[in-house]
Amino acid sequence: MYIVVSILVILAVLTKLFATIASRHSIQAVGLGNRGVRLADKGKYQEAIACFDRTIDLDPNNAMAFYDRGLAYYYLNQYELALQDYDDAIRLNSNESDWYYSRGLAYKELNQSDAAIKDFSQVIRLDPYNAEAYFNRGLAHNVLRQYEQAIQDFDQAIRLEPYHPQLFYNRGLAYKELKQYERAQQDFDRAKKLTESGDAPR
Repeated sequence: MYIVVSILVILAVLTKLFATIASRHSIQAVGLGNRGVRLADKGKYQEAIACFDRTIDLDPNNAMAFYDRGLAYYYLNQYELALQDYDDAIRLNSNESDWYYSRGLAYKELNQSDAAIKDFSQVIRLDPYNAEAYFNRGLAHNVLRQYEQAIQDFDQAIRLEPYHPQLFYNRGLAYKELKQYERAQQDFDRAKKLTESGDAPR
């Protein structure tokens, strides 16, 4: 009887100890993650990555830490490493549209247009009013010479952001490739007018 009680007491003490250690690790992980974000905001990406490394060591299921480290790698033009972190972030939390968007941008930089299109499509499913996702998916379609699909995406982006000259300019390029020169020129003129008028977003 005494042996059973002693074992139960030991188990209770160990459970409390592990909970305390886990809580401390969690607090440390949050602090390191916040410090990493501040460093990244200052452009100190390597130092930020070191913070995110330690955050992930303390909390391997911290999806945000993987995403933030992926962003740091992206800004260092280390796109393959960024992709690995975005993959882990999405594996841990598949409902963040920004994460698919960032991974799509990394795929685009690596000239993996098909993969980029899939991610931008997922962004649009999660956030149907994301003009940048339509725009970047249109750019990826342009790279693949899928000009009609590109125009559809630019059309939708323009409905959401009607004063962005790059949308008209890139739609004009797609029309030009389809030899629809009059429409292309109209878009080029509109892009130029928006740029010169100062109505374009900054």
